[in-house]
Amino acid sequence: MSDSEQPSPELVSVLRALRRPGHEAQFTQVIAAVAGQDSAFASALATVLVAEAPNERARTSLGAIPPALSCAPEVRLRDSNESDVGQVDLRFRDDAGSFCLLAELKLHSTYGVEQLPRYLAGLVADRATQKALVAVTTAKPQFGEDAIARPDLFLGSVRWSKGQLAKSDIQLGLEYVLGFGAPLPQRRPPT
Repeated sequence: MSDSEQPSPELVSVLRALRRPGHEAQFTQVIAAVAGQDSAFASALATVLVAEAPNERARTSLGAIPPALSCAPEVRLRDSNESDVGQVDLRFRDDAGSFCLLAELKLHSTYGVEQLPRYLAGLVADRATQKALVAVTTAKPQFGEDAIARPDLFLGSVRWSKGQLAKSDIQLGLEYVLGFGAPLPQRRPPT
């Protein structure tokens, strides 16, 4: 990792300051707060999630990730009938509205009833031409992914642990916050 890719001291401070390790909603808010302030970080995070996703068909269908994305937490989704289909953890979108990546975090919980099909219905109704849904899980889900009707839109689930995602300073910090990683090493200030 080059010096330009190192997380800012502010980000490391945020990760260390979080008070509720393992709290999924708090984690979602922190990711969205950082990604919401840094469109390049949001794009980089979306790129990692898509690159590690197992469904090659959906990755190909999605295409290239824009270099700048916004990230919003806990976005309410609506299907083509304008029915509320639930609240996805993170939504990554470009300024033009032509790209939309939904990310559902299941780090300490399981999928709700028909959760992924409902979110896919919301994604289908979205105006974006490049769109997909990815799940981030700590273990292979026992149910919820087996009967996906839109494999062209569901990227699959990426394992947060077990080494599937690259170990960066950011991930190590986030793992610590989630309660299944070692404490962050102390950094020396740049000279």
